[in-house]
Formats: sequence, C-alpha cells, structure tokens
Amino acid sequence: MPALVSRRPISLQPGERITTPVLDVDPQTAMLVLRLKRPTSATPLAWPAGATLQTRLVLVVDGVEYAATGQVTGGMRAPRNGRDRAEYVLTFEPPWGFFGQEGPPRRIGQTARQAVRAYCEVIPLRGAITTEMDAETLILPAPARPFHGSVAFHNASSAGETDGDGTLSVSHTISSGTDPAVFVSGGHGDDASAVSSTYAGNAMTSLWFLERGAPLKNAAFRLAGDANVPTGAQTAQMVFTAADSFVQHIGVISMTGVDGTTPVGTPATGGSTTGSPSVTVSSPSADSLVVDTVTTDYDGGSRTVGADQTARITPTSIYSIYTLGSSQLGSAGGAMTWTFSGGAFEYAIGWDQGAVEFKPVSAGGTVPIPVAMRSYQQRRVVV
Repeated sequence: MPALVSRRPISLQPGERITTPVLDVDPQTAMLVLRLKRPTSATPLAWPAGATLQTRLVLVVDGVEYAATGQVTGGMRAPRNGRDRAEYVLTFEPPWGFFGQEGPPRRIGQTARQAVRAYCEVIPLRGAITTEMDAETLILPAPARPFHGSVAFHNASSAGETDGDGTLSVSHTISSGTDPAVFVSGGHGDDASAVSSTYAGNAMTSLWFLERGAPLKNAAFRLAGDANVPTGAQTAQMVFTAADSFVQHIGVISMTGVDGTTPVGTPATGGSTTGSPSVTVSSPSADSLVVDTVTTDYDGGSRTVGADQTARITPTSIYSIYTLGSSQLGSAGGAMTWTFSGGAFEYAIGWDQGAVEFKPVSAGGTVPIPVAMRSYQQRRVVV
C-alpha cells in the first residue's frame, strides 16, 4: 500500500489537532487506512483512559470531501482471544459505482475533472495525548459489475474501526438519478444494547437488529424518497450503544428507481453458529433489487457471494470479524447466500444475516448538488 503518512510520534494538547499534508493520490484509490498505537503494558504511552480522539480519513475530489469519521478513548483494553489490543484502526472505502450513468463502474476519484487528494486528521476531544500514527492507501480498479435499469445499484461506501467508542460515520454520494434510496448496514463486535443511524442528518428506519450471542451484532436501516435522500456528498452514521466497541463496520448501498411510499418489502433474517449464511426474501418483483448484509467471525478461508449476487461491501477483516454486503436482481428469486470454506469461526460465534427487497417505481428526478463537508474551529498542527 502506498504510504499517506509514515509512522511518526504525535502529541496533542486540548484545542490542537493533527492535519496531515493534502497529497495527490491515485484516482483508483479504493481504501484509506489510519492506524494509531494504543497504550499497552509494554508501551503505555501518554494516552490515559479519559483522553478521547476523533479520527478522520478524507478523500478530496475536485474540492468535495468524502470522509470516514471515528472516535476512540485511550487507556489499556483487555486482550481479545489472546491478542493484545495494541492498535486502533480506521478504514474508509470511498464511494464507487455507476454515479447515475451506464457503462463500467468507477471509483469516485475517476469522476474527477481536476484533482484527487487525501489527508487524515486526529482531533483531541478530551485530554492530552501522546501516541504514534501512520496512514496508507490501497489502489484497485472498481469491480466489474453490470448496470441494471429498473431499481438500479448506484454506489457503495464502507468504513471500519477497531477499539473505538461505538460511533462511526462514512461519506457517501448520490450524484444523479431518480427516486433514490439508501441501505445502511453495520456490524459490531461487542456488547451493544441498541443502535441508531442517520443519513444526511435524517433519522433512518430500522430494518433489523440481530444478536449472535453477546459479542456479535448486525443491524440495518433504510431511507427513501427525493425529500429524504439528498444528492451530493453526505454523511451516513451508525451509533451502537456500548461502552467499548471492539470492532465496528458501516456499509452504505444506494440505488435509484425506488418507490418512495413503500420502498421495501418484509426483511428476511437468520443466523447460526455453523454452516454458511442463507436467507430468502419472499416473492420479490422482477424489477426490484434485493440487498443483504452478513456479520461473521469466519476467518482463515473464503467468504464467497452466491451465484446470482454481486458483492458490494467487502471490508478488510478486523480482528477476524467481517461485515459483508451484496445485491441481487429481484428476478433471481430472492435467495441470498454466501459460501464459507477453508477456515473456521474464530470466536465460535457464527454468523447473522439480513436481507430486504427494495421495490421499483417510475417517477421524479433529482439534480446533483455537491456539498462540502468541512466546518472546523480548532487550531491546526500540520505535520
């Protein structure tokens, strides 16, 4: 991975922040990764339990910012599965998809007419902090996916975080198209008791909140209609109510051509401590789009999407926990499956899966309006 920031020590006082230089990056940037060293018994650092940071990874395309934002509190945390929790990680997969046009899918950077740049920020919310940071990028072409013209997949974005505080957000964009809808899903690897989600500041409607034992959660939300789903760069946020977020993922799938009055059918959910994920949405219409999400601790092998599905959310494993997402045309029948092989359930937890049909409509239109996403008041420390 090309380095965005080489590993370096950082020290912050209240009111300061670290803003790295804004660097040109490849238009096919597929992921940004930020790492911070956590306090351990071997390297205690000056990062006490009460000191809290906000973290941001930002991709800038023609002056419009797309970001993932996390939050983490210091102090030493108990090892998990015999592994020391020595590092906080924030990952961001910027939007990719069709952006309202037929043809092959693209990364958001490939839509730029001028520049594609990136930077990261570390912002103290409470207390003085000394730690180490580094950041890097992953460059890959967008997956080769077919375009569909009824309820159509538009874009996908995702982010992940380890050992944060349960609040994670990611930028997403709907550039054009009619009758938009968004599906926001997430996985959580700790004792969360509740979850909520917003898109562009609008409260989303819960589809499910699944619990595979105490430590593994899967949740999903939806929002539809021109008045609720604005175009341009927006923020999707998911908040799990928990004192300690061991692992957290958020994924956003947007689509167009969705009925604003009755956007979804009845969700199908399931889970098990063994086998491979499989749920079936009942009788989807041929022109609908079925989407699903899976959270699992299956590691060391492969997690392969079903033959009629297209993988949309495939974040990097975090502590051997994955949250996956896919879509399928309603004409394929509504069975959403994944095949797990060659590995094992790392924590003997299993998997949780949910799927739902987004229903078609033909009406309306939208006009893309880019939205800048920055408004900061604190003093900056540039490194």
